[in-house]
Amino acid sequence: GEISTEPGPLDCQRLETEAPPPTPR
Repeated sequence: GEISTEPGPLDCQRLETEAPPPTPR
């Protein structure tokens, strides 16, 4: 998963491949 500097749904889906979704901001 690539963590983007921009918080949002894109971040969630990217991390979904390797790690659980981050905390929603």
